[in-house]
Amino acid sequence: MKYLITGCNGFVAGHYLEFLATSGKSPKVLGVGRNHSPVVPAALDFSYVLVDLVDAEAIASLMAKEKPDYVIHLAAFSSVGASWKDPVACFSNNTNIFLNIIDAVRRVSCETRVLSVGSSEQYGDQGLEILPISEDAELKPISPYAAARCGQEILSKVYAAAYDVDIVMTRSFNHIGQRQTAQFVVSYFASQFAMAEREGKKSFRLQTGDCDVIRDFVDVRDVVLAYESILDRAETGSLYNVCSGVGRSLRVVIQHLSEITGIKAEICPSKNLLRPAENRTVVGARDAIFGDLGWEPTIAFDHSLREIMEYWRRNKG
Repeated sequence: MKYLITGCNGFVAGHYLEFLATSGKSPKVLGVGRNHSPVVPAALDFSYVLVDLVDAEAIASLMAKEKPDYVIHLAAFSSVGASWKDPVACFSNNTNIFLNIIDAVRRVSCETRVLSVGSSEQYGDQGLEILPISEDAELKPISPYAAARCGQEILSKVYAAAYDVDIVMTRSFNHIGQRQTAQFVVSYFASQFAMAEREGKKSFRLQTGDCDVIRDFVDVRDVVLAYESILDRAETGSLYNVCSGVGRSLRVVIQHLSEITGIKAEICPSKNLLRPAENRTVVGARDAIFGDLGWEPTIAFDHSLREIMEYWRRNKG
């Protein structure tokens, strides 16, 4: 099988490459990106091309040449906070580049299966009475990032129905793990605790946004297994939540890190970290993906958190 992976220098892609290298499938993998080639496992049959996904003709030419079995589209402008600062870039680097990819598949390689990665942010603030949130919930995006992901999903459904492009979709909830940048909240918290450890502090002031929001966290390695299950066995046009089904407030995450490190964090809300609008509670239902594909998370949250702390102890950011 031949995989084409966009965003190959990113957090999820790195873990996906590690999975493929040990999966026993012996796939050919073509990485696509705008920067230097990532470091990949030696066992992987890997090549890399520099392509700007904004360039529709370049993508069409690449797809015609390679005709991959799978496209795993991981390239994204994936920060909700940053999307408020630059909504145009958010749409250009989410919805627009995705359209270039699926239109290239439509034009030259309709045998290719495309994984469209969406987000739990698409659900917006649903209210406690319907938790956990299932795939049939009304979408209520409240950020530029969420709106862009909704646009991507609508395009997926149009191309699957009208052009018979083989697209499968996710709404992926917050994933965490080693090597995630401090732009994302759990990794940011861990990096600050690690800094306090290096400085020998028993307590420190932690700048935060709203710590009472509740999120559903999944280890990135479980996310990779979910994506692979969807690629392997889901029907064209299928859509699945990728989630744990367990909600945790950011305040609880900080408490866990305090227990792991023995360091107390004084929570200091910062206006710079607060968003113009915020989903209060986002917890997913995973009945569909478990029932259809047998996927469920295998890595405990506390285990993930301890590994993230170890990562930041080794890396100063």
